[in-house]
Amino acid sequence: MLKGKRVTLKPLEMGDIDEIMKHINDVDVNHFISRETPITRTEEEQWVKEMCSGGKYPKDIVFGIYVSDGKCKDDQRMIGTCGLHNIHWFSRFGILGISIFDKSVWRKGYGTESLNLLLEYVFAVLGLHRVKSCVYAYNEGSLALHKKLGFVEEGRERSATYKRGEYHNVVLFGLLEDEYRERIKSI
Repeated sequence: MLKGKRVTLKPLEMGDIDEIMKHINDVDVNHFISRETPITRTEEEQWVKEMCSGGKYPKDIVFGIYVSDGKCKDDQRMIGTCGLHNIHWFSRFGILGISIFDKSVWRKGYGTESLNLLLEYVFAVLGLHRVKSCVYAYNEGSLALHKKLGFVEEGRERSATYKRGEYHNVVLFGLLEDEYRERIKSI
């Protein structure tokens, strides 16, 4: 468990599926994830199983993002997920992913805090050297978040995704451990 001021990251569990299913097929949420068709409960259960079955050197490490805001009886409410995917342990890199699926908390800083916690874990605990990320060019919030966190734009894939009847570019970002450490020093 990784704990920040307003956010707690907990390893994803099968018990999280009910909360995920409340939001994952929302047309606005779906617009920002790499899925174009509705997600069934069976598919989501399979995805969570895959994310939870890592062993000593997992391919993926995914956390539920929880907030304490008084809206939930146990004082912890899941608002999304974040994690590292396709981890390459030998070359020490992985692909960052985040989805804040509770629209009521969009643009309130929870993504920033979540990724700061995740990046510290990735570099300090896992000992990785590089994190990369792919962002739809129309996702202004995510583009701003990556720049705020010190990610460097490394390129663009032209017309790489098709959403809502149009092709869109995908922006490729990377962050090295030393770049992350420099940003942390300046805060």
